[in-house]
Amino acid sequence: MEGPAKRAGLAAPPLVVLPSPYRFVITPILDYILELERSNPGRQIAVLIPELVERHWYHYCLRNQRAERQKALLAAKGNRQVILVNVPWYTNA
Repeated sequence: MEGPAKRAGLAAPPLVVLPSPYRFVITPILDYILELERSNPGRQIAVLIPELVERHWYHYCLRNQRAERQKALLAAKGNRQVILVNVPWYTNA
């Protein structure tokens, strides 16, 4: 995973693990991204957001809409430095 960055002469991106209470996911991630944005004013920040892709439309209503909430909060609170990248995640069920 570090190969492309090393070949480009860049440092490998660090893996950051954020502590959070049980089922309290969105706020720690949002706080981290906004702090990263404030501390790096001249850089763009890409946020990869996995989105669950359901087989049937009616399954979509039954699942947690965490990715949609996170995208909405980042779009509302962040500025033009934050780039949101949707990553589809397919299940077999």
